[in-house]
Amino acid sequence: MLIPLSQDNKVIIEKIRQGGLLEDHVQRCFDNIAGIENIFRNKKILIKPNIARAMPFPYSTSPLLIEAIIKSALKYNPKEIYIGEGSGEPNVKQGMQSSHVVNKYSQQMFEELGYADIAAKYNARLIDLNFGPFETVEVPNPIVHKYFIVNSVLTNIDTLITVPIFKSQDFSVMTLNLKSLMGMLPCYVYGFPRYIIHHITPKSRIARTHIDICKALPITLSIIDALHGLCLEPVKKPLGCIVAGRNPASVDSVGAMMAGFNPYSLPHLRLAEKEKIGIVDPACLDITGRIDEVKQEFDYPNFLFNTKWGRMVLPIQLYGINNNSKLLKNRAFRLLYYFLLKNKIY
Repeated sequence: MLIPLSQDNKVIIEKIRQGGLLEDHVQRCFDNIAGIENIFRNKKILIKPNIARAMPFPYSTSPLLIEAIIKSALKYNPKEIYIGEGSGEPNVKQGMQSSHVVNKYSQQMFEELGYADIAAKYNARLIDLNFGPFETVEVPNPIVHKYFIVNSVLTNIDTLITVPIFKSQDFSVMTLNLKSLMGMLPCYVYGFPRYIIHHITPKSRIARTHIDICKALPITLSIIDALHGLCLEPVKKPLGCIVAGRNPASVDSVGAMMAGFNPYSLPHLRLAEKEKIGIVDPACLDITGRIDEVKQEFDYPNFLFNTKWGRMVLPIQLYGINNNSKLLKNRAFRLLYYFLLKNKIY
C-alpha cells in the first residue's frame, strides 16, 4: 500500500556542478528531506520516468538521473525496485492490432532509451504500465473519477517516485509531477494517447483528472529532471538542476516559478491547493536553493497566452472554453477571467 501523501512543503533546488557526480547531487537532495529512510528501507519502490514517446533526453527523463536515484535508494536497502511508465505513443508502424504488438514496442523503447540496461544493472524490474494484469483503485473524495483501472503493480508498491521532465505544453501549461501521473493510466484501457481523457473528456475535467489520480495513487517523492527544459518541446533551455521534495504540488509550484510562470496559472495547481493536495503559494514554501539562479523564461503554450491579456486569463481550459473562442476577444470577458485568477475563484 502506498505511503500517504505528505504535506511537507520543503522543496530543494540542487544545481548540478560541472564535473560533479549526479549521484552526489541526488544524495544531497535526499539528505535534506525529512524521513527519507522511511521512504526506502524495506519498501517496494516504483520509479516513474517521463517517456511520452520514443525520443531520448531531454524529450524523456535522463536515464543517468534514474540510475543516480536507484544508486542512492539502494543505500537504504529497499525490498524491490521497479521502473514503470506507460508511454502515450503506440506502434505507429504496425498499428493497434494487438496488445502484444504495442507491448513489444514499449519494451523496445525501454531498450533504445537506456532504461533496460539500468534495470539489468541494478536488478530492477521494468514495468509497462499500459498493460495488465489490471486492478481497480478507488479515488477518495473524488472530483470527477470514482476509480481508475491501473496495472496491478501499482497496488502492491509502498513508494512512488515521479521523475518528470521540465516541459511546457498546451493542456496543463507545464508537464511536471502531477501532470505526469497521466502515464499511470494504461493506454490499453484508456486509448492511445489516453484518448478517453485527452479528447473525449471535456477540457474542463483534465486538471481534475490529475488531482483524482494523485488521490488514488499518492506520490511519495517528487523529483523534476530540470537538467534541460523544453519550451513547447522544440526549444531546449538549459536549467542545470534537479528539484525535489515530498509534496508534488509544492515541487511543481517551484518548477512553475523557474519557468517564469505564476503557479496559480497552472489549472491543476490551483485545484491541488483547493483540494488540499499540497501548498502552492510561493510565500508559504520552504525552498532550499535559489530560483533566480536557475530561472528561464518560458513562453505560454499558445499564441493567445503570449499576449498581456492571455497571461491574465490563463488557464481557460479549467472552465471548458476553447482557446480560439470568440468570447476571448471580448474585453469584459477577459477582465472577468483576470478577476477570477487574481482572487483564486475556481
